[in-house]
Amino acid sequence: MPRGAPDFANRKALETIYGVFDLGELAARLGSIVTFDRGGNVFFLDDFEKGLAKWQTLATLPGGTVTLSSECARSGGFCARIYTGPSQGQYSWIRAFMPYPALGKLGFEFSWSTHTQNPWLSLEIALFTGTQAIIAAIRYSFLNYQIQYSDSTGTWRNLTTGLQLQKGRQLFHLVKLVINLDTHEYERLRFDTETYSMAGLPLGVTPNTTIPHLRVTIRNTVELVGNQLLYVDDMIITFNEV
Repeated sequence: MPRGAPDFANRKALETIYGVFDLGELAARLGSIVTFDRGGNVFFLDDFEKGLAKWQTLATLPGGTVTLSSECARSGGFCARIYTGPSQGQYSWIRAFMPYPALGKLGFEFSWSTHTQNPWLSLEIALFTGTQAIIAAIRYSFLNYQIQYSDSTGTWRNLTTGLQLQKGRQLFHLVKLVINLDTHEYERLRFDTETYSMAGLPLGVTPNTTIPHLRVTIRNTVELVGNQLLYVDDMIITFNEV
C-alpha cells in the first residue's frame, strides 16, 4: 500500500515514520473516546472519568443500584455500573438531559458489557418539541438473541434475531443508533461490526406539551428473574450524520 504524501507535497514520508493527515485518526491516537464510529460532529460525550454528575440515576428497590465503577472500563479507569433488583420487570437506568438540539440526523453511541447475567439492555431517546414527544428506542435480549426497535405505536418489533454475544466484564460491545429528527424516522443501527438499515421506519410521535429538550436513557431491565448487571462507558452524541 502506498504511504506518505504526493511528490508535490511539502511533507515527505520518513523511513519508519509517516505523517497523519486525518484529524480523526490524530484524535484517536491522542486518547479520544471517539474511535468506533467517527461520523457526525460531537454534540455530547462522557467517559465517566469524572463521575455520574452528568446523569440522573434511578434504581428500583429492593436491590437496585447505580454507581461509578472501577471494575472495568472501555476507556480510562471508570464506567457506570447499573444493577437491578431480582424481580421480573425491575429496572435501573442512567439518563442525560440536553437542550433542544439542531435537528437532522443525530447519532447516539455507547459501549457496554456484562459478565454472567442476562441484562435486557435498552437505549431510549425522547425529543420534546413543546407540542410533541418524538420517541426512538432499541433493545437487546440475551435470552432471545434479538435486537428490537420501538415502532410508531410503541410496539417492539424484531430488527434481527439469532445474534449471540460473548459475555465478559472487560468485553465491551459497541452500539450506535442514528435517527432523523426532521423526517421522524430511524436511519441505521450499528452493533459492533454489523450495520442494520432502518431507513424508512417511523419513530413514535405523540402529543406532549413538555418544555423542549432532549432526553437520553440507558436502561437495564430484568427480563426473566434475578439481579442483572450492566456496565456502560463512552456515551457519544453526534449531529450532522449522513
